[in-house]
Amino acid sequence: MKWATKVSILLLLPAGALLNFFALFPMGFSIYLSFMRWELGGSFIREWVGLGNYIQIVLDPEFHHVLRVSTLFMSLGLLIEFSIGVGIALVVWKIKRGGEILRLILLAPLIMPSVVSGILWRVMYHESRGVINYALGLLFNLKLAWLRDPSVALLSIMTVDTWRWAPFTALILSAALEALPKEPYEAAKIDGATWWQVLRHITLPMVMPILLFLLLMRGIGCFQMFDEVYVVTRGGPGMTTRTLSMQIFYTAYQFYHLGLAAAMSWILIMVTSIIAYFLIRMLMAGGVGR
Repeated sequence: MKWATKVSILLLLPAGALLNFFALFPMGFSIYLSFMRWELGGSFIREWVGLGNYIQIVLDPEFHHVLRVSTLFMSLGLLIEFSIGVGIALVVWKIKRGGEILRLILLAPLIMPSVVSGILWRVMYHESRGVINYALGLLFNLKLAWLRDPSVALLSIMTVDTWRWAPFTALILSAALEALPKEPYEAAKIDGATWWQVLRHITLPMVMPILLFLLLMRGIGCFQMFDEVYVVTRGGPGMTTRTLSMQIFYTAYQFYHLGLAAAMSWILIMVTSIIAYFLIRMLMAGGVGR
């Protein structure tokens, strides 16, 4: 048995070495690149600048703007997404018949690729031929420039993200609600507790670890938002909906400042790591780590 184990390890070593190489080498090279002025524009430039890229990013007003957009998108997007998702989960939990069919319907936005959903919403947001403005015109005699008006463009992207990910929150949370023990609810019913008291003092405390886990996953996802924003608005109008991920993309593949883009990527990693740290602390305090 020991001989067989050693042979198995030896056979796995080449594949493991390749996997580690392809995982670690790009990460190490991006760290090295972030300390270089590496440009592929009209002339190839490669020189060591140390912390120059990071200092330039911190002092750049455009970076401050995209950081604010990403933070606003994450905070407001999570608030809307979780409010709708929790509401749907509670409805699905209480439905005695048809709950399985409703769960299948909720899976549709998750199955659809993000690029396809972005194109779908872009068509629906069309000013003259989109179904949303058509419905607003019939009901309120109103039409909005959803993708050209800076006051509503970010809300339009939040709507796309909520449509796609609120069902995910609802499905995970409804599964957690189904697994809750029945005894506390029976005791609360005997004591004459109202539905709000049951929700506040029994349901929410028991599902809080799941809620915090979802908050962690979706918080990082919202902060790194790229696909739908790129397909629907390209970051416009102007830079109204340009997120940090989009700024990295444009810096690398439109202006070919690869060193600057690598530094932005590591700043994005550091910011998301800080967010994840505090959310994990909340998660552990919610009882998972006890």
